[in-house]
Amino acid sequence: MKMMLVFIYSNQMPLLIIVSFFFRRNSSIISFKKKLVSNEELRGKTLSEQSEVFQWIEYSEREITPVSATLVYPCMGILQFNKNNHEQAKTELTHILQLLDNYLRKRTYLAGERITLADITTACDFLLLFQWIIEPSIRETYPNVTRWFLTLINQKEFQAVIGTDFKLCERTAQYDRKI
Repeated sequence: MKMMLVFIYSNQMPLLIIVSFFFRRNSSIISFKKKLVSNEELRGKTLSEQSEVFQWIEYSEREITPVSATLVYPCMGILQFNKNNHEQAKTELTHILQLLDNYLRKRTYLAGERITLADITTACDFLLLFQWIIEPSIRETYPNVTRWFLTLINQKEFQAVIGTDFKLCERTAQYDRKI
């Protein structure tokens, strides 16, 4: 029996369609993918690590993804710019970066001692932010987040997906009405 996996992104809600099953949230997609992934290390070795992995995936989905969309999509011409939402998202991004920087102060990865789905998911949610918004002065303010992100994107598995030419933001992108 052949199985077809299709990812569709709509209204910030990814759908994974497998034959006739529809998963409407990242967490359910990850839960299903966890069953497909045989590598225990990606999911966490212990129940405690697995719980941590799931919590970071949920946090990323709930907090980082909306901030990324609000800040980056108007610059890309995908979403209408809203000044109030933009300012609120900048404040939330500062809070997220501070929280993660403090958390990663004595850790290399989010859950456990190896890269897990938590790191993969969260780093992917940060990709556009590091490419469009998080300029050098911001990266200097949050060195632990920057170290963690660079560690992940420089892994051969990441580079196989995002390429070896990923460029970090040099200057925060601004909304351009002409787009």
